[in-house]
Amino acid sequence: MVCKTYSSKYSISASMLSTCVLLAITAFVQGTNYSSAHTAPNSHMLIENTYDQKPESITVEDNIVPEGSLSKPCILGQSCWQSFTDKQFSIFLGIPGSGPASVIFTPRNRAKAPTAFIVNEMGSSLPDLPVPLGVGLRERLEVDHTKWTPIFFVHLEEVEDLTIDGGIQYYSKAINYPNISTLLLPHQEEHYKGKFTIFITGYIGNTSKECTVKFSDGDLHTFTILPVEGTPSPTMRFVSFSGANKAESGPRQSEL
Repeated sequence: MVCKTYSSKYSISASMLSTCVLLAITAFVQGTNYSSAHTAPNSHMLIENTYDQKPESITVEDNIVPEGSLSKPCILGQSCWQSFTDKQFSIFLGIPGSGPASVIFTPRNRAKAPTAFIVNEMGSSLPDLPVPLGVGLRERLEVDHTKWTPIFFVHLEEVEDLTIDGGIQYYSKAINYPNISTLLLPHQEEHYKGKFTIFITGYIGNTSKECTVKFSDGDLHTFTILPVEGTPSPTMRFVSFSGANKAESGPRQSEL
């Protein structure tokens, strides 16, 4: 959803939602001293930036944006910003033709059961992948069969392990152009590791908006949010856990 140029003073990511990532899941476009972020017009927005320090406050068009938290997270369409560590979120990119897939989150609290997200294309005649025994919460995600579908997973609780199955792969720098759905784990990527990633949510019409990020040392980072036709709209899903069982292991790809 986001195509950015940015000041070299800050470490700012371009998310998988961007048209800048047609050749990679993440792309970083160095500019001079200003930034821009592209988002779909007349739609909810989700802007993702990564910094070396946590912001103190954020304003959009001089209006203070409320800060969210894991206990009261930001939601799409609501004016809000929220800071995440590299283990508090993951990013999924659904690619047409990938086939059914699943993403299973295992909690650090082993008294709770894993949570499964079952992925399939809208209107697909292919059956969903079976859910392993012991999974607690489960949710079905339908992805567009005509264009990329970006999904941000927000981890409301600590995740110990993450397992994928079916038409999905983990992001790797070796992937020049993803041909199947891809999952990025920020804590494994140098760009995100040990840094603060912020999500800014809200709604935008047809006109651009100026956003200012303020830090405790007085530094400011200002960029423009630009509505651009054809930019994918974001999706968010919240990962929480319930129950008291463990998922059985199987022939699936697993990452800590």
